[in-house]
Amino acid sequence: MTDSEERLKSDISRIFDLMFGQPFLTPTFDEYAMYMSFASSLRSADLSRQVGAVIAKDKEIIATGANDVPRFGGGQYWADYNDKNVDDVESGRDYKRGFDSNQVERDAIIEDIANKILENSTATDTNNKEKMIEIIKGSRLKDITEYGRAVHAEMSAILSCAKNGIPLKDAELYCTTFPCHNCAKHIVGSGVKRVIFIEPYPKSNALDLHGDSIVYGINSEIDKVQFEPFVGVGPRRFFDLFSIALGGGQALIRKDKTTGNAVNWESKTAKVRIPLLPQSYLEREKQAVETLEETIKRGEKNHG
Repeated sequence: MTDSEERLKSDISRIFDLMFGQPFLTPTFDEYAMYMSFASSLRSADLSRQVGAVIAKDKEIIATGANDVPRFGGGQYWADYNDKNVDDVESGRDYKRGFDSNQVERDAIIEDIANKILENSTATDTNNKEKMIEIIKGSRLKDITEYGRAVHAEMSAILSCAKNGIPLKDAELYCTTFPCHNCAKHIVGSGVKRVIFIEPYPKSNALDLHGDSIVYGINSEIDKVQFEPFVGVGPRRFFDLFSIALGGGQALIRKDKTTGNAVNWESKTAKVRIPLLPQSYLEREKQAVETLEETIKRGEKNHG
């Protein structure tokens, strides 16, 4: 996503160093903020998807958000202790109501369109209605989102700032999914200057509707909000590559416990910190046999 060859080489080199256990590499702020955005998404109880967002200013996170149903008094519903059990408010979140209001309303609109067509035509075959509904459901009507009860993650974060009187002029917004066009217009209006996302969102018409105020890619343009794809270590690998002891790979050592000096790490002798898992059953059997042989040898050596 950049024309800079030096930037590309640097990014690739950094990823390899992380994979091979360079103990002194820490996250960029973009990586940290996106990890926090991902963490925010996990609190969502939405029936369709989990989306998270955070807003930052001067490399400080000032608000978080997730796609979920708003509650009276501001904010969104949270699971909480009810007597002795953790539970949700009745009729609060969508799963408590048992249905997605956006899909119900969308299907009702589609059926209404089919009925109106039949009422104004000479066709009498009832199969025509079923066929029409099937066709209409395949149209762009399936992409409407305005009847959903959930506040989108980006709007949730923006509303959090509004509730607490925090200005968003020149702030940055990190979200796990590309903003929809409804969120995009509020992002532009809020004063946010940069949006970073991971997953695409084909339903969004943000760039088509707001080309006058939004630009896509890592190529900043004057007087436009920059929407750019995330580059760096993704949230799912954040622990594995940045934690010295809590990730899924080998623990890292940063200092000599005897002298207190920082260890010397050399790429030439480094080993992969997180070995790739074998894919085929033959590879797994081979690895199991090798592990067993090593265990037996260690046992024989320890017992003389």
